[in-house]
Amino acid sequence: MVIRIINPREMVTNNRYVVSKTLLFVLSTGGSLPEIGGDAAVYFDPYDEVSMRNCIEDVLSDETKRDRLKEKGYKRVKEFSWIKTAQQTADVYRKVVGEK
Repeated sequence: MVIRIINPREMVTNNRYVVSKTLLFVLSTGGSLPEIGGDAAVYFDPYDEVSMRNCIEDVLSDETKRDRLKEKGYKRVKEFSWIKTAQQTADVYRKVVGEK
Protein backbone atom coordinates (compact mmCIF):
# COMPACT_ATOMS: atom_id res chain seq x y z
CA MET A 1 0.00 0.00 0.00
CA VAL A 2 1.21 3.49 -0.86
CA ILE A 3 -0.11 6.54 0.91
CA ARG A 4 1.18 9.85 -0.39
CA ILE A 5 1.27 12.75 2.02
CA ILE A 6 1.33 16.19 0.44
CA ASN A 7 2.14 19.31 2.38
CA PRO A 8 2.15 22.77 0.74
CA ARG A 9 5.44 23.50 2.45
CA GLU A 10 6.85 21.09 -0.16
CA MET A 11 4.94 23.02 -2.86
CA VAL A 12 3.37 20.86 -5.51
CA THR A 13 3.60 22.67 -8.84
CA ASN A 14 1.58 20.23 -10.93
CA ASN A 15 -1.80 19.68 -9.30
CA ARG A 16 -2.69 16.96 -11.79
CA TYR A 17 0.11 14.95 -10.21
CA VAL A 18 -1.80 15.01 -6.94
CA VAL A 19 -4.87 13.55 -8.58
CA SER A 20 -3.41 11.15 -11.12
CA LYS A 21 -0.52 9.49 -9.29
CA THR A 22 -2.11 8.68 -5.95
CA LEU A 23 -5.48 7.33 -4.97
CA LEU A 24 -5.13 7.36 -1.20
CA PHE A 25 -4.60 10.85 0.11
CA VAL A 26 -3.51 12.48 3.28
CA LEU A 27 -3.34 16.13 2.28
CA SER A 28 -2.82 19.41 4.05
CA THR A 29 -5.53 22.05 4.16
CA GLY A 30 -3.11 24.57 2.64
CA GLY A 31 -3.16 25.95 -0.86
CA SER A 32 -5.43 24.41 -3.46
CA LEU A 33 -5.12 20.85 -2.16
CA PRO A 34 -8.65 20.65 -0.67
CA GLU A 35 -10.10 21.85 -3.96
CA ILE A 36 -8.20 19.16 -5.82
CA GLY A 37 -8.64 16.28 -3.39
CA GLY A 38 -12.30 16.97 -2.68
CA ASP A 39 -13.89 14.23 -0.61
CA ALA A 40 -11.26 11.71 -1.73
CA ALA A 41 -8.79 12.81 0.93
CA VAL A 42 -8.23 13.23 4.64
CA TYR A 43 -6.88 16.68 5.55
CA PHE A 44 -4.51 17.96 8.21
CA ASP A 45 -3.43 21.42 9.36
CA PRO A 46 0.00 21.99 7.77
CA TYR A 47 1.23 23.71 10.93
CA ASP A 48 0.02 21.06 13.35
CA GLU A 49 2.14 17.91 13.61
CA VAL A 50 -0.46 16.21 15.79
CA SER A 51 -3.13 16.80 13.16
CA MET A 52 -0.86 15.28 10.51
CA ARG A 53 -0.06 12.26 12.66
CA ASN A 54 -3.73 11.70 13.51
CA CYS A 55 -4.74 11.77 9.84
CA ILE A 56 -2.00 9.33 8.86
CA GLU A 57 -2.85 6.97 11.71
CA ASP A 58 -6.54 7.21 10.86
CA VAL A 59 -5.99 6.18 7.23
CA LEU A 60 -3.47 3.46 8.10
CA SER A 61 -5.64 1.89 10.78
CA ASP A 62 -9.02 1.98 9.03
CA GLU A 63 -9.23 -0.35 6.03
CA THR A 64 -12.84 0.63 5.33
CA LYS A 65 -11.85 4.29 5.15
CA ARG A 66 -8.93 3.46 2.84
CA ASP A 67 -11.24 1.53 0.52
CA ARG A 68 -13.75 4.40 0.52
CA LEU A 69 -11.03 6.97 -0.23
CA LYS A 70 -9.63 4.77 -2.98
CA GLU A 71 -13.03 4.48 -4.66
CA LYS A 72 -13.60 8.23 -4.37
CA GLY A 73 -10.10 8.79 -5.75
CA TYR A 74 -10.90 6.75 -8.87
CA LYS A 75 -14.00 8.90 -9.40
CA ARG A 76 -12.21 12.15 -8.60
CA VAL A 77 -9.41 11.62 -11.10
CA LYS A 78 -11.97 11.38 -13.90
CA GLU A 79 -13.01 14.97 -13.18
CA PHE A 80 -9.64 16.26 -14.37
CA SER A 81 -8.35 16.34 -17.94
CA TRP A 82 -6.14 18.55 -20.07
CA ILE A 83 -9.03 19.02 -22.54
CA LYS A 84 -11.34 20.24 -19.79
CA THR A 85 -8.60 22.56 -18.49
CA ALA A 86 -8.05 23.99 -21.98
CA GLN A 87 -11.80 24.52 -22.50
CA GLN A 88 -12.20 26.28 -19.16
CA THR A 89 -9.17 28.47 -19.84
CA ALA A 90 -10.54 29.41 -23.28
CA ASP A 91 -13.90 30.27 -21.66
CA VAL A 92 -12.16 32.65 -19.26
CA TYR A 93 -10.28 34.29 -22.12
CA ARG A 94 -13.53 34.72 -24.07
CA LYS A 95 -15.19 36.38 -21.09
CA VAL A 96 -12.25 38.73 -20.65
CA VAL A 97 -12.36 39.88 -24.28
CA GLY A 98 -16.16 40.02 -24.32
CA GLU A 99 -16.99 37.10 -26.62
CA LYS A 100 -19.85 34.72 -25.97
